[in-house]
Amino acid sequence: MTQEIKEMVESIPAEVRWNIATQASTGTAVALDAAIQEAVGPEKRKEILTKIYAGSGPAVKQIIDALGLPTDNAEAAAKAVTCANIIINGPEGQADITEASPHKVVAKATGCAFSLRMKEMGVKMDCLPVCTAYHEAAYKAVNPKLRVNIGDKCINRGDAYCGEFVVEMQE
Repeated sequence: MTQEIKEMVESIPAEVRWNIATQASTGTAVALDAAIQEAVGPEKRKEILTKIYAGSGPAVKQIIDALGLPTDNAEAAAKAVTCANIIINGPEGQADITEASPHKVVAKATGCAFSLRMKEMGVKMDCLPVCTAYHEAAYKAVNPKLRVNIGDKCINRGDAYCGEFVVEMQE
């Protein structure tokens, strides 16, 4: 990269760069998901994307490990995974935690970059199975004793929030 381009990029505040980058990446993911659905139909799309997103656990763990975040209990892991998700997908992701303890966390996703991109792009897809596969892989990767269960609510279906994430420590 030339010095001039480097200076141009660095003149943009980091938060602005991050917002632009995450909106572009989540938009690209939605466009790819939509193209896959158009090519193979919704059921095959769900099968393909579930496999892809189920492989994302190690990347989430890598971020959490690089930041030195604890994951030794449900509350710590939920905070760490949420932090990694926001780093990856941007600040549009939001969660309301309704219960938190070292053994169990219950939260609702009230903001989602992917739902926003789908709405902006006019894309209609069931994102819940893909989101579930991603979160199951993330929690298993960061602490094999954790299990996550995501309810059937989905912003893309008109619900006020996505899922009801229940993260629990298993013995």
